[in-house]
Amino acid sequence: MAEPDIEEHVSLDLHHLSATYKVPAETGEALTAQARDATQLLVAGLFALPVEKTNEGPVITLPAATTALPREKPVPQPRAETKWEKFAKEKGIAPKKKRSRMAWDEEREKWAPAWGYDKVGGDEADAPIIEVSERDAAEGVDPREEARAEKKARVAKNAAQRDANDARARKKKRGPEPEGVPSGLPVDLQGKKKGKAGVKGALERAQVATASLGQFDAVVAGEGKRPSGPARG
Repeated sequence: MAEPDIEEHVSLDLHHLSATYKVPAETGEALTAQARDATQLLVAGLFALPVEKTNEGPVITLPAATTALPREKPVPQPRAETKWEKFAKEKGIAPKKKRSRMAWDEEREKWAPAWGYDKVGGDEADAPIIEVSERDAAEGVDPREEARAEKKARVAKNAAQRDANDARARKKKRGPEPEGVPSGLPVDLQGKKKGKAGVKGALERAQVATASLGQFDAVVAGEGKRPSGPARG
């Protein structure tokens, strides 16, 4: 066992199962002795905790941590506001009460997810029996195909809304466009008047901008003679 005065030099954190020796070791033998003493104190501290008997065997509850450890991953960034969340905040609309993830399924008599895979009531398209109205039967409407089409439309709409929210967040992060420069305008056209010579030079560069330098491209009516090689601007 470790000597009693050694306990003053060892800091124990039973929650993280760690023992830190506060005195630096000057030799390899001293380091080995410190590791042995710290391990003995750590094991003795664990055996001194209250033991609870369970079906799996004796179990102890570790105390709260005394050492603050850094995060393994960076702090998650806040999610960008959706268009509805921004509108609701401006109008003072209170958010809806969060629904429970699980709900009771009367047909199957068990708890099931309120939405998503294996949800309560299941997918109408996968139901073994679907009630068909007289009008749908007369028009030859397939309820399963109609349900699948509606689900596909909902998924596409949600994806479009999500992409629009992401685009707004990126635009807000990027900042407004510079004044006087239309978005998407080539750099050499910003604030300049090309004139006839400039337009002709741009056309010649475009004519040889393909992998074959324009040799196998279709000629547009009124295009004029193409340069034999890469145009020099």
